[in-house]
Amino acid sequence: MSHRLPSPPGRLHRETPTPKMAGMNQMTNVPRPTNHRRVTPRTPAHSQGGAGAWPTAVIAATLGLMLLAPGCTRLEADWCYRHIQIGQLPRDYRDVLPADASRRTPLGLAYLREANGRRDAIVVLLADDRRVAGKLHASQRARLRGGERQYRLEGRIDPKLYDLAGAGPLDALRAIVADMADEQRGRLARDAYALVGGGLIRLMRTKANIEDVGAPAQVADTWLEAVPPGGHARLETNPDGTIHLAYER
Repeated sequence: MSHRLPSPPGRLHRETPTPKMAGMNQMTNVPRPTNHRRVTPRTPAHSQGGAGAWPTAVIAATLGLMLLAPGCTRLEADWCYRHIQIGQLPRDYRDVLPADASRRTPLGLAYLREANGRRDAIVVLLADDRRVAGKLHASQRARLRGGERQYRLEGRIDPKLYDLAGAGPLDALRAIVADMADEQRGRLARDAYALVGGGLIRLMRTKANIEDVGAPAQVADTWLEAVPPGGHARLETNPDGTIHLAYER
């Protein structure tokens, strides 16, 4: 079933079937609304003046200076991820991601920063009313003495806010991977989706050893190049229904 109605010019239209995984307790075959329409979030409005502009400008300038020092790319990304919370309204998150490293997407917001041998990506999923329905942060870096890359993914998702009420954790992740695989506009967003999506695929295969991960095989193989296998995976559903996930290698 598809996730959205045919959209006006510039909007994403997808026909992604709900996958079926039989015999797994974690997997639920939940029918998703046909031709459901997701509202495209507006471009983040960065303050241009007034009482709230000065703190935002100071924070942005400070983070910019921090990027000049080794290891501070992580500080910026971690700060942004921590300050975005499930259920936030646009006024709460619109100035969090730096404008030079983030883009609006049909799914929400995407952030990507590369510096000092480290890459950080953040994907923010927005609900129909533009509240935060999910946040995912992936980081990748080479080992200090060369060779194997290190990778870490963490995230929180509210399936109800993302129109996946009743779906099991693996079904929810697979639907999100399918959403990201369908959206290929803009290099920054594509690269952010690849870094995050590869971790989601590794997590699903580590927890359930499944092949149908929501993305076409060619896309999945490309994304997995950045994420080493054999990592530790965690996938939990909290009492409030939100999903907490992590993958680290």
